[in-house]
Amino acid sequence: MRCPALGAFGVTRPADVDYGNAPRDVYRSPGINEWEATVQKDFHLFESERMDHRLEFRGELYNVLNHPQFRRVNNNALFNAAGQQINAQFGEYTSGYSPRVIQLGLRYVF
Repeated sequence: MRCPALGAFGVTRPADVDYGNAPRDVYRSPGINEWEATVQKDFHLFESERMDHRLEFRGELYNVLNHPQFRRVNNNALFNAAGQQINAQFGEYTSGYSPRVIQLGLRYVF
């Protein structure tokens, strides 16, 4: 990538700052594709005169399909005096959301 030449986009002096005519929100971050699921099973143990005793087993899965979830892209374009882009990490993903998470629970209801 190169910096615009003098005279392009209205830049006539090196001290002038011109950001071009692109809209402010032209760049979007990566989207999120996350699926959650819950599985629950109730086991009825016995019934007393006043209440029902049961055991609940529950499994909760977050990001069940384990899609990669990227959080941030390095969008800092740095240029040297010759106009060459010098940021080696430009355009790379720098962080992500958590992978698949499984949570299990057991509850005795009486």
